[in-house]
Amino acid sequence: MKHILILFLSLFVVSIATAQTDSLQVLTVPQDSTALNQNLPKIYNIGDYYNDGVKEGVVFQVSEDGLHGKIINLKQSHSEVDWTSDETEQRRFVGTTNPNDGRENMRIIQSIEGWKEKYPAFAWCAELGEDWYLPAIEELKVLTLNDTVHDAVNKTLAEHNGIKLFCKKDMGWYWSSTEAEVCEDGIFCAQMVRMYLYGVFNDSKKNINFVCAIAIF
Repeated sequence: MKHILILFLSLFVVSIATAQTDSLQVLTVPQDSTALNQNLPKIYNIGDYYNDGVKEGVVFQVSEDGLHGKIINLKQSHSEVDWTSDETEQRRFVGTTNPNDGRENMRIIQSIEGWKEKYPAFAWCAELGEDWYLPAIEELKVLTLNDTVHDAVNKTLAEHNGIKLFCKKDMGWYWSSTEAEVCEDGIFCAQMVRMYLYGVFNDSKKNINFVCAIAIF
């Protein structure tokens, strides 16, 4: 009888141990949650600092999922720059008409022989790296005429020793890459933003304005 009782108790203890083991296996986390989080893609918001080791800037547009968007470079031209310095090019319409994508306008300019010498505003952007381009007018409007975006970008630019965008009513103006069909004395125009008048205007290509550069990520 004593041996039977010992055997019964032994089986009871093993059953409990097995049940506890099964329960623990269900609750066990096989991987470190910190490591898992490190593998997740970074989500960006407007005004975030961006640096992937190649491009550095501040986010001013993002996709709905926050994974992709556009950034402005920390640098801007310290002085005004020609849209085109070539008199012949000033008097012809080259076709950079895209209002939304400055990359397309940039490709058209880069197809022109001697473009770096003839188109200083575009060349200034290209010197920052192959991904940088002169913004189209709608891209420029988001940066300069959207108060929420403008202020968020300027805050981060200041935090990272970048050059801040001109503010409303400042005596500053920016070239876009978008051409305008309006002519003046036989010279074609390009669109630009005047901060002191806070709007979009057409300006003769022979004139000079400030330049900022943007890129996609």
